[in-house]
Amino acid sequence: MLPELPRSERVRPVHIVANDTLVESPLVVAHIKTTMTRFREAATALRLPLDVEITAPRQIWAEDIATNAERAAGRCRIRPVEI
Repeated sequence: MLPELPRSERVRPVHIVANDTLVESPLVVAHIKTTMTRFREAATALRLPLDVEITAPRQIWAEDIATNAERAAGRCRIRPVEI
């Protein structure tokens, strides 16, 4: 849709944001990084007004999320996979 617009009408940036909560598996993190890099490369090649960012919480929030995830996993019947 965006590439079909004339360049003169591509005045507003489109933001693509992925959030790394710092508790994802390494496979998910790698996939996000690869995908976001591809978005950036395509935006440059096609001269599209895309702003691609990966955000992350402050460290204190990541520690809180990890602690709560461990507590929740302890109450689950299915045990999480260790990597």
